[in-house]
Amino acid sequence: MRGNSLYKTLELLDEKQHADLLRFLNSPFFNPQIEKSNRSTVLLFEYLRNRLHILSEESIDENEVYSFMFPNKTFVPGKVDKEMSALLKLVRIFIVVENCGWKDDANQSLILAKYYRSKKWTEKFVAEIGKFKLVQKNTTVRDEQYYFQEFLLNKEVYEYENLNNQRKGDLNLPNLFKSLDLYYILTKYKYTAQLCQQQKYVSIENLAPLSFDKQFRSSYTVTLEDIVPLINIYEKLLVLINEEEENLYDLFINLQALVATNEALIPLEEMQELQAYLRNFCTSRHNMGDTKFLQILFELYKDHLEKGYLLVEDKIIASAVLNIVSVGLRVKQYDWVKQFLSDFEGKISGTQFPDEVYNLNYANYLFHVAEYDNAWKFLDWNYEDIYYKLASKRIELKILFEQNEIEMLDSKVNAFKVYIFRADKKLIAANIKEMNNAFVNYLSQIISPNTLRNHDRILKIRQKIIAQNTVAEREWLLEKTEELLQKKNP
Repeated sequence: MRGNSLYKTLELLDEKQHADLLRFLNSPFFNPQIEKSNRSTVLLFEYLRNRLHILSEESIDENEVYSFMFPNKTFVPGKVDKEMSALLKLVRIFIVVENCGWKDDANQSLILAKYYRSKKWTEKFVAEIGKFKLVQKNTTVRDEQYYFQEFLLNKEVYEYENLNNQRKGDLNLPNLFKSLDLYYILTKYKYTAQLCQQQKYVSIENLAPLSFDKQFRSSYTVTLEDIVPLINIYEKLLVLINEEEENLYDLFINLQALVATNEALIPLEEMQELQAYLRNFCTSRHNMGDTKFLQILFELYKDHLEKGYLLVEDKIIASAVLNIVSVGLRVKQYDWVKQFLSDFEGKISGTQFPDEVYNLNYANYLFHVAEYDNAWKFLDWNYEDIYYKLASKRIELKILFEQNEIEMLDSKVNAFKVYIFRADKKLIAANIKEMNNAFVNYLSQIISPNTLRNHDRILKIRQKIIAQNTVAEREWLLEKTEELLQKKNP
């Protein structure tokens, strides 16, 4: 049977969409079968809809489906497949209609204005353009989508004026170019920031963000930053990501305040992205040894959890869980971390294995509260994400150290070195590889017999850890070296 795509598509729709789809299927405008008093696709949908929670595609009984659609009629091989194909086509059209934005006032006015312009009904064209302009005027959020709508508006006005008056006036071209420029700049800044951020984690070859032409920018009598605050935000953000200023702390604080000030102008999805950039910057600076960003990062996570920036449909993405737990443990907020994990158990998204992600983070918590034997029970070695694999291996090494299993630890350290060396550079960024290499190298030096009885050697290792910008588990390594120093100097 051909029900696989149909069945999976219907599963994507919620109960309200199922109800809307039923009305859609009963409309002769969309479903010509209805005009012929043929309701087979409607009956097929009703049959599948009522059984989605108990059926799989393999368990659908073709004879039962046929009897439901065509009672008291002789079974015809292949007819159910044909009806399933017809229903899938209608479902696809329904999804297109539902997501084309036809209910939006601005889109309706734009479509009607274009239609009236083509029919040369000036009064109606002007009226719909006026409605479109009013919607735009009352729009609070001024992101790149807003300026794309402005571009479409100005394009319609240009088409109208060009059709009716080709030799007089500016044809609305200045406004057309301005809205196009602002849409282009905001969109380019947005994806340039994403590119620069991604390059910190993954090697991306032969691709670099392009700078804007200075002559183009100077063509405006007022600065673009004054027109569009988001441009100012993204310009500062790119400087922050690329670390192009000396006083990055002040720049970060200023940018954080600028984002907060313009919160009403920024859509939720874009605000979530901007706040993620701020968190990523704090993480990067802390990983480089700038300790003042750790507490800031923890406060950001708490604030963003409260405001819902980290949640999608009351769930939290797996990578965010890993970061939140790691930061919370580093600032020794153990009770808070335990409560966080309890709150979001069963609510982890963005992974096919949410239980494994939860277990990894719970193992990390147990390690930090010195429940080493229990921590072992929650570790796995086959995570789908390479960063989870790296994290689990580091926890394993730290547990072995704390339990004084030096012989096994030495073997595991060497195995970890080989694993990092063989890791595909496309899957792990150079700086992440460097951080993990530094961790195992320093741990190897710490557990060396030559180190344990040598105060000067321990001190040198500690100084090197402090001096190196990129070291995974920096705090723990420094804590262990300090403990060794204290043993030699009680």
